Amino acid sequence: MYTTLQKNVLLSTILCLLCLHGNIFLQEPDTTEKNNIKKYIPKKFDFSPLTFLSEQQKQEHYVLYTKYVEKLNEIRSKLPQAQRAPGPTYSEFRSLKIAETFALNGALLHELYFENIIGKKNKKINSNLKRLILENFDSIEEYLKDLKDCAACTRGWAITGFSLHENAIYNFVLDAHNETVPAMTIPLVVIDAYEHAYMIDFGIDRATYLNEVFAHLQWDIIEKRISNYSRLTISLKD
Repeated sequence: MYTTLQKNVLLSTILCLLCLHGNIFLQEPDTTEKNNIKKYIPKKFDFSPLTFLSEQQKQEHYVLYTKYVEKLNEIRSKLPQAQRAPGPTYSEFRSLKIAETFALNGALLHELYFENIIGKKNKKINSNLKRLILENFDSIEEYLKDLKDCAACTRGWAITGFSLHENAIYNFVLDAHNETVPAMTIPLVVIDAYEHAYMIDFGIDRATYLNEVFAHLQWDIIEKRISNYSRLTISLKD
């Protein structure tokens, strides 16, 4: 009978021999599934309830959104074969990974924006969001003014985000899809303030565009976002 020590030595020897002879332990991993990147499919939106924007404005904006999706799929298809090199100066892999966040956020933020403005004018803020607002702002009016101030000064996006770290909501300015994005924060309200969102219909009159956006915010959709992600946060119930 072998002692425990002898068994361990024997097992280690066998494993080493298998490796040296090219057994599965040294084979290249199967990359078939790894490289079979799931394709990102653009969402369809019914823009007909969105009457404050022209058909051309809505169509051009939607096409722009689909281009982000196309580029995201292209980037992810190139990543498995990309040249990789250490160092922050340049590599093909590094450039693609940076572009990936730009395209991904460009797609996601547009989806959230479209979803939370398509509909009729709606001034009713639902219970869970109202509670979050009043826990973090002195009033609904102060919250809305702060969000509109963010939208008026941003170069890109203004969002109301729920911080998982602090269990609180804040309004944020995102100058680009992948810049100044707060970590561990769930977007609840998303406003596109890029010129492409309104230039066809409003020219450079961002203020009038924002007034319309705020009048059309779909608070029921925003409330559902809170419910969908509440399992990741503290309970919003008493």
